[in-house]
Amino acid sequence: MRHNQDKDLQKNRIYIDNYEEMFEAISKYNITHIATNTETFTQEETCDLTLEILNLWKLDEESRKYIRK
Repeated sequence: MRHNQDKDLQKNRIYIDNYEEMFEAISKYNITHIATNTETFTQEETCDLTLEILNLWKLDEESRKYIRK
């Protein structure tokens, strides 16, 4: 998860400009992923969301169906 105000993204636009290529690679190689737009989230909200997703993933196979691949 990236926030457009992250300092490294401000320094190097290649990360922003290559999102499309990144998602093409994810699709091509069938990589399990979760894409989340965190631009309106605080750091704490981003961490909370990430932990919630990881905890849901760890629970069991049934819970994983709620995470879209």
